[in-house]
Amino acid sequence: MKKGLIIAPGLDNYLAVHTLNGEKASYVAFIVTEKSVDLLPQILEKVEYIPAATKKFFVKNINSLTETTQEFFNAFYWLRENFKVQDIAVDATNILPSMAFPVYFSASFVEVFKELIGEDVQIRLLFTNVDWKVVQEGKFQAYGEPIFESAKTLELEHPMTGIGFILGAIASDLFNQGSYLRAEKIFNLTQSHALGDEHLLYAEFAQLTRAYDHWDKFELKEALEILQSVQERKNITGFSLIHTLKPFVERNITALLKLQKEDKFEQVVDIFENAERRMAQAKYDDAVARYYRCLDMIAQYALSRHGVNTTEVNLSSLPNEVLERYQKARGGALPERYQEGTGGIALRDAFLLLACLEDPLGRAFEEQAPKFLGFITARNYSILGHGTKPITKERAESIRDVMAIPFL
Repeated sequence: MKKGLIIAPGLDNYLAVHTLNGEKASYVAFIVTEKSVDLLPQILEKVEYIPAATKKFFVKNINSLTETTQEFFNAFYWLRENFKVQDIAVDATNILPSMAFPVYFSASFVEVFKELIGEDVQIRLLFTNVDWKVVQEGKFQAYGEPIFESAKTLELEHPMTGIGFILGAIASDLFNQGSYLRAEKIFNLTQSHALGDEHLLYAEFAQLTRAYDHWDKFELKEALEILQSVQERKNITGFSLIHTLKPFVERNITALLKLQKEDKFEQVVDIFENAERRMAQAKYDDAVARYYRCLDMIAQYALSRHGVNTTEVNLSSLPNEVLERYQKARGGALPERYQEGTGGIALRDAFLLLACLEDPLGRAFEEQAPKFLGFITARNYSILGHGTKPITKERAESIRDVMAIPFL
């Protein structure tokens, strides 16, 4: 694997020499300032090998975090694009903190987010240090000199342990938006480098996001199995967040058990919440399609209490006066499929039948009939219906607030 080094040498050039001799990187990028650039010839004279290529990246304003960050990335892409370097060490030991911070932070950013930004690279953070001895001690301060033979280069801990919480916050936000697969990917990335209990915590979060992704896709069996397995584990109880989440997971398991038993009322609530997630994601056509299905399930639930199966409709068992009212309300003879049990019932017809049965939902339909029919028309002309016209946010909110929620 090709090795590269990004180094920001300070005025004590022996530290840079020690790093160079230790790494023996073939390709070296120097981040230099007006003062440190003059030291490069002395540094290279003392190096025990000859790099294949070197390049200077100049920072004019040493107090500019932005400029230092920009030069770091210029150096990084010089190594990546010209030499396809995959192993890059970064040393910003002996420069001012105003430069060391952006160098180390930028390097950490690349290492932590490399999978997301598509960089096949390994970043190692180095810190070179030396012991000192006191050669003169004054009244208020001591003067010292380095013990050169004590110089040593240490590899710092993986950046994920320092800034992994940023990824955790991003993944949590994605989870709360319903972007479960993206959240799971980031939680997995975080747990792959975290240590100890934090590794277990992020791994558990990845499991949870996978469970809720299954649930979001109506894959109830898979979702329930994962949530139950997470609930049974006792190895990360030391985190207060786990105690906060535990009651939510317990309630979700209860809901999934009801859904698996095809609890009709639970199914109605579940499809409504599924639609709400689509609204939060600004997927308005998807949301309206689910609000439509929610109303359909509400009608199915209500009609089932009157002995009507809406998937194989047979109205012959209903009282004659109800059938007469229904036929009059529809404006003509009933379709043969409604009398023979050979087909499903349309949404409008279902609520119209509830009205003829004097069901409270049917009376609510009669009060909202014009808006109800407008909703059906909007859905039919939408991309996920039978047309090509997308549904706007305002229209979707109106359908939810005026139709779905009141009927629910």
